[in-house]
Amino acid sequence: MTTPTAKVCAVVGVGPGLGRALCERFGRGGFEVAMLARSFGRLEALRHDLRDAGVSAHPFGADAGDPESLGAALTDVHNTLGSPDVMVYNA
Repeated sequence: MTTPTAKVCAVVGVGPGLGRALCERFGRGGFEVAMLARSFGRLEALRHDLRDAGVSAHPFGADAGDPESLGAALTDVHNTLGSPDVMVYNA
């Protein structure tokens, strides 16, 4: 888990366009970013790109259309980074 003072932003529905831009913007604003999407592999690649841009982003696989999948992923976010201060539902 990150330090208690770290701000956390969870972005649900991260893809190569708006989702990526949201992650980058919040990350540059000092947030630890939780990226949620169905394609964990794509999120892993995006994590590396964002890291090169100075953004701390963390991938979590989730299907926004499946409440159980989304709930499990948000529990993982909470356990890994803490409770999100900002939640963006971009699905």
